[in-house]
Amino acid sequence: MNAVNHEGITVLMITHDMHLMLEYTPRAIVLNDGEVVKAAEASTILTQPKVIEVANLKETSLYRLAQQVGVADETDFVQCFIDYERRQRQ
Repeated sequence: MNAVNHEGITVLMITHDMHLMLEYTPRAIVLNDGEVVKAAEASTILTQPKVIEVANLKETSLYRLAQQVGVADETDFVQCFIDYERRQRQ
């Protein structure tokens, strides 16, 4: 997908699977009833309780872990794991 994007082509993928989304894009647009709820980095989307609730998304285990152990910046914590996984796939 990155090779296609580097050629100047944008691919729109619609999914409810947040893990699949993370495999293909660093950014996401969350819609609810045809309205944009949030457009941001995936880690931001996955760590905002209001967005998760309004869009009926599944809360990720990484976000729950960050909350349970008292991580100050849950978004940064989740982003670190996303970045690590992406590096491993390259």
